[in-house]
Amino acid sequence: MDYIFLNHTADIYICVSGETKERLFANAVLSMYDIMVEGKRRIEDIRKLKVDCINEEDALVDMLNEFLYLFYTCGFVCVECRVKVDEKLDIEASGYYFDKDKDRLKMEIKAATYEYLRIKKDDKWRANIVFDV
Repeated sequence: MDYIFLNHTADIYICVSGETKERLFANAVLSMYDIMVEGKRRIEDIRKLKVDCINEEDALVDMLNEFLYLFYTCGFVCVECRVKVDEKLDIEASGYYFDKDKDRLKMEIKAATYEYLRIKKDDKWRANIVFDV
């Protein structure tokens, strides 16, 4: 997984990276699920989502919160993600539905936040993200 934990007093703070902006956004989704859920990776469904892109930071937060909504309303766990960044984010997510007999919730994440949020490009694309827990 392309993320590391950073120090934060109360919440989960990570730096996620990707070779391209699209991979950065996909890795952010996969990192969030890695923090939240432990279970056998499997493909049971494919979800397609669209998220408006006012700017990169808003798009990232909105996308992550949309995936949290999917998890808490229908139990969808993303294990593969493809993101196309344009005027909207076009997302194709493959995954499974959380099963309490097969999977374990490691951490409840309430929301992706704007605290310390930053997207930058150096040798790779990187984003700092704080999750409210």
